[in-house]
Amino acid sequence: MGKVMWSQGQVYTVDPAADLDTLLAEQMAWEQINSHFAADLAGIYHKMGLNGFKRMKRYQSIKENKESAELRHYIIDYLGVLPTEEFAYVSPTLVASLKDGLNLDHTLCSENIVRLNRIMELALSGNSYSVIPMVDCLIKKENERLVKIQREYIEGEFVGWDNTYMMMHDKALHKMYKCKEKKAYGWKK
Repeated sequence: MGKVMWSQGQVYTVDPAADLDTLLAEQMAWEQINSHFAADLAGIYHKMGLNGFKRMKRYQSIKENKESAELRHYIIDYLGVLPTEEFAYVSPTLVASLKDGLNLDHTLCSENIVRLNRIMELALSGNSYSVIPMVDCLIKKENERLVKIQREYIEGEFVGWDNTYMMMHDKALHKMYKCKEKKAYGWKK
């Protein structure tokens, strides 16, 4: 237990002194890394024309991402703690965490839009026209996301970040996104 042997002779171990919080945080990080790795492999296999391997890795990527989210929420729901280093950038109070989260989301989304626009410029100047429709679609999606973030922030400001209102709004968002998740991913919870 705590040791795995790879066929090439490399041995992987887990630090026996690691506490539960550390191991759970490492597992969540692993799920995310594995999701990205599988997505990268799916892209490589797609380019090589290996459609079966592409689909297998794309499915794995979605599954790993879902497992990471489920593990994170299980830890919060059943252990009553935030995973190690989770939300280190967000304040612990309701109002401050909403403001911090929306501000960070706005920053990340804005940076992504700038990056996507630069990709578009390079694609246009380099005659890489085949990527333009996809990048254009991503820019539109990010712009829509940015508008949603801004609306949420404005709504919070409008009601003075009233806790009762924000909790009612959160309940409506929960119901809406629960339906979306169920439809998109078949999630039951």
